[in-house]
Amino acid sequence: MVEINQIVKVKIDSLAYGGEGVGKVDGLALFVEDSAPQDILNVKITYRKNNFARGEIVEILEPSPYRVKPECAMVKVCGGCNWQHIEYAEQLKAKRQMVEDNLRRIGQIDAEVREVLSSDRIYNYRCKIQNPVQQTEVSKRLLLGYYKKGTHELV
Repeated sequence: MVEINQIVKVKIDSLAYGGEGVGKVDGLALFVEDSAPQDILNVKITYRKNNFARGEIVEILEPSPYRVKPECAMVKVCGGCNWQHIEYAEQLKAKRQMVEDNLRRIGQIDAEVREVLSSDRIYNYRCKIQNPVQQTEVSKRLLLGYYKKGTHELV
């Protein structure tokens, strides 16, 4: 039985909406941030429910062939680009598969989804942007940026 703080070995099979990789440990779905399909990892369990768990990477035992070096130095802090560590073509395959799976599972629609259209420009643009603005208490300067992943802390 998988327990919190336990370290388990897992192979990542797919990507989930929101950016986490998904693998199975003892029949339990395990969601792991910053992982890529076909990564083999040692993962520390950080959260556990009856039918799934979440974990964080302790060690990459065998990196995925789709793993790449992120372009942005702020990727771990910002939270704006969940899959920068995954090859672009693999990201497109995963997004297509997610739409197809959701149509089947949620919509009960058995439809094949076409290939995702790729872009020539995969960095330095946004389809949607929200920039929070904060004023510093002492100098009263205005700061513009993004929220740190999972927080309201401006980076």
